[in-house]
Amino acid sequence: MADPRNFLLNTDYPVDKVVYINQGSVSMAGGVDRDIAHGLPFIPLVSFVWSFTPDFSVTYQYNMGPFPSGNPGYFFSLQVSISANATNIRLSGNGVLGATTIYYRIFAFVPDDFVGDIPSTTTLADNFVLLTDLNYTKLLTSSSVVLAPGQVFPIGHGLGYFPQVLAWVRPNNGPTIYPLEAQSPYNVNSEITTSSLILNNQDFQPQTVYYRIYTDE
Repeated sequence: MADPRNFLLNTDYPVDKVVYINQGSVSMAGGVDRDIAHGLPFIPLVSFVWSFTPDFSVTYQYNMGPFPSGNPGYFFSLQVSISANATNIRLSGNGVLGATTIYYRIFAFVPDDFVGDIPSTTTLADNFVLLTDLNYTKLLTSSSVVLAPGQVFPIGHGLGYFPQVLAWVRPNNGPTIYPLEAQSPYNVNSEITTSSLILNNQDFQPQTVYYRIYTDE
């Protein structure tokens, strides 16, 4: 089989389906939450980027943001995180900056344990569903796993390099799903090697993790 990284599209692998796209602006500050109704029949697996400017010339990812000017400490001027429940996508602010306008671009996937009709892919702003000027991620595998307390769970991918991975955690199978960071505040840690995605539940409760592994670096 040819290396999938040599192709913009490769029919040996599915092109991942984004079922929700949203962009806009909102006033955020430390300690502020903003809810956006998503209208989907499931809790979506959400991700996003955000910026202080509408051209996204400087862009921040999940739970990231700038440090205060002249302050080398660990306090952010503003950092923004994202989560989702059955009705809303929530943007949450943390930091020392007062209310200011931020711009966001949100996208979301269907969780693999959802059973039912899946809405059509959302289109926004672009004229093409596929455009050969751009590369498309090739989805190697996507699934979910319930980790028992203290369980370490390796998921082999066998690619021989560090792949792109997206993951989310649903703490104690509760009502909210969060993007999973390498060092997660929900006591589920992840590690990516050239052969495996390794999930480690350090909590005393079961944790559901959703993951997507791609064949692009």
